[in-house]
Amino acid sequence: MMKLRKCIAVMATMAVLSFAIVGCGSVNSATDSKENGNNQSVSEDADNAADDVGDAVEDVGDAAADLIDGSNGFDDYDKAHDYFLQEMGFNDQNASYEVRDEKRDIVTYNGTEEGYRFELYDTANGAEGVHKGTYYVDKKNGKIYQKQDGKDKVKEVVINHGNTDTK
Repeated sequence: MMKLRKCIAVMATMAVLSFAIVGCGSVNSATDSKENGNNQSVSEDADNAADDVGDAVEDVGDAAADLIDGSNGFDDYDKAHDYFLQEMGFNDQNASYEVRDEKRDIVTYNGTEEGYRFELYDTANGAEGVHKGTYYVDKKNGKIYQKQDGKDKVKEVVINHGNTDTK
């Protein structure tokens, strides 16, 4: 899902970039010194448009690099939280998952990996809920890992959108 969003963002940015380039190309030297209605010269408008195009190209490059290197992580807790609950919800349509003991900071797990930590509870059969485990969403690749009971190790959770297993 994140790759689809990034692909759409890349395509939209490329379309905007194309329009900006075509628009910048229409300024000719005869009108460069004329003033527009905002007391700003056309050449200043072209410079501003060129800066915007440069920023757009940089954004496209960043998005393309993410698609190429497989990055599919999260820069903020809220996006990781929503993604985690959505993905875990595919496992059991009858479950009512809730995250408790929220820590919005990035934590280290499995020795050297970093991500967001979640304590998952199923509250479908009561407010107290059943503890399903401690999970981590990797900040770089977006993969979900479950902490193994009594160990400092984790296992990747494979979401088959209807069936969840661990590797």
